[in-house]
Amino acid sequence: MVNYESAKQEYLKLEHAEKKVRLMTLFEIFQSHSVSIQKMIPLLQADQMRDEEMVEAYDNLVAAIQSVEWEKLQASLSQMDTLQAKMEQLRQQEAAERAKENPDALLLQM
Repeated sequence: MVNYESAKQEYLKLEHAEKKVRLMTLFEIFQSHSVSIQKMIPLLQADQMRDEEMVEAYDNLVAAIQSVEWEKLQASLSQMDTLQAKMEQLRQQEAAERAKENPDALLLQM
């Protein structure tokens, strides 16, 4: 689990440009859910947000992320595990099929 307090502390230590990049990443994630974020994006891009405003926005978004119910987060991560396992299984099947192929027989068929 992410330590949100340490994430906030690390954000405070960043230079202005690094804060801007990290905040823009969060803005891009949340922009479809918030009209205010949509309005803030051009301000951030034009470097018209003060450092204090960026910190407050980052803090608000981290709080939003933190408030996600643990069960929902775990369910989503579990789905990611399932997807990754399926992908790995398919890769292994494909590798096994390629290992069984006879290159000489394939050439003869062509």
